[in-house]
Amino acid sequence: MLAGYNYWKGMDKIEYEKTKRQVTEILIRRVEEVIPKISKYIELAILATPLTMERYTGNRDGAAYGWSRNVFFYGSRHMNIQTPIRNLFLASNWTKIGGGVEGVMRSADRAYSLIGKADIHTSSCREYIGICLNAES
Repeated sequence: MLAGYNYWKGMDKIEYEKTKRQVTEILIRRVEEVIPKISKYIELAILATPLTMERYTGNRDGAAYGWSRNVFFYGSRHMNIQTPIRNLFLASNWTKIGGGVEGVMRSADRAYSLIGKADIHTSSCREYIGICLNAES
């Protein structure tokens, strides 16, 4: 379900949180039409809005995929993961692999393997989070 930036930006904090809860419930009910009783197995449900994306990525209007993803912007217009600066690698929406959460994870995986470490593409999400947390420590 997609809703534009201005839809969410126009809400006060109480309405914003209430609407997020309502949308989350609607989406879970829709999933239950395909997977009955799935909700009893859900421990945590988090709904991201364009405001969430803006807060975490700094992308204008909460753009989830970074720069425009059209033919003009592919290839040479995106930054390489390996830079000309020794030991500086990039992983983001703005690299050739990037674009959205999955693209950024693939970009991070590629940067990680370029550093000379084992390829982590089969690792669990918790291991990815652990790598990020350890890097900040």
